[in-house]
Amino acid sequence: MSEFRIVPFSRAIDLQQFDAGVDALTEYLKKYARQNQDRGIGRTYVLTDSNNRAIGYYVVSMAEVSFASLPDLVKKRVPRYPLPAMRIGRLAVDHRYRGQKLGEMLLVDALQRSVNLFHQVGLFAVIVDAKDAVAEGFYEHFGFKHFVDRPASLFLPMGSIVKAFES
Repeated sequence: MSEFRIVPFSRAIDLQQFDAGVDALTEYLKKYARQNQDRGIGRTYVLTDSNNRAIGYYVVSMAEVSFASLPDLVKKRVPRYPLPAMRIGRLAVDHRYRGQKLGEMLLVDALQRSVNLFHQVGLFAVIVDAKDAVAEGFYEHFGFKHFVDRPASLFLPMGSIVKAFES
C-alpha cells in the first residue's frame, strides 16, 4: 500500500477517473468537495496513487450528539446536554480498488485526525451515517454503535478511539 497516500483535497489531484460505484459519492468528490472545502463546511482528504489520481476519499466536519440519541448504557456516563463530535460525512473508494482494505486505511486516517482534535479542543465521539447495510457493517466491524433514534447513524466514543491509538 506504499504507493498510496492520503492528502488534503487540492486542485492538483486528478479526479477524472474516480468512480465510487455510487453516483452520489462520485459526484460529491468531483463537484462539491472543492466548494465545501473553500466554504469551510467540510474538509476532504483524498487517497491518491503514485500518479496523484483519486482512489478514495473521506470528508470530516464538526457535529453534535444529542443526549437523547444515546443508548442507556452510554447515557450513564455523560452529561445531559449536546456533546461535541466529529462527523465522517462520506467515505468512498473507487470501485476498481475494492477489497484492498483502502476503506479501512481511510477510516484509520480519519480516526487519527479525531484523536488529534480530541487533544486540542475536546470531543465525545466520531459519528457516521451509513448509506446502506454494507456501510453499516463496515462501521460496526470497527466498533461503531447505533444511536437509539437514528437507525443508519452510528458513533464511536473517543475513549475507544484514543485507547486504540495510544495503547
